[in-house]
Amino acid sequence: GLVGMPVGLLAVTAMSARSLSVLIACVVLAFAFVLARGATVRRGAAPAAAAGFVSGALLTSTGMNGPPLVAGFQAMGLEPREFRATLQVAFCACDTLAILGFLAVGRLTADSLLLTAAGLPGMVVGWWLGDRLFARTDPQRFRKIVLAVLVASACMALAQAALG
Repeated sequence: GLVGMPVGLLAVTAMSARSLSVLIACVVLAFAFVLARGATVRRGAAPAAAAGFVSGALLTSTGMNGPPLVAGFQAMGLEPREFRATLQVAFCACDTLAILGFLAVGRLTADSLLLTAAGLPGMVVGWWLGDRLFARTDPQRFRKIVLAVLVASACMALAQAALG
């Protein structure tokens, strides 16, 4: 992820927000389609590095770094608990590093920090609710939910581009 972050910082300064949103939506829809057809990859450094690179680039360019990690972990066949825990560790580490990147290119502002603080209560409620729902979700349903979230995130990116 760290290696991809400079690419994302460059993209955010060179491309329009609309172009970035359309690009990420198309990539996510392609990943979701391939996964829905049953594609898998072997676990290992190469698939993890590829997902991390794309995730890092998307984090610093669009703020939407989850889809490549989700697609990669799904394709690697991680069990739901391992999937969820690995995703959370990756998010925490990459988000911390991205803040430093945003600071370096002057994108970290007082307004962005206020917006982040305003969203924290919702994050806590979502985390709590997610814990409750996850405990009741079997592996097959988990896979369907993952694919649905990938498609929904792509649709949101397209809607953002259309309305933006």
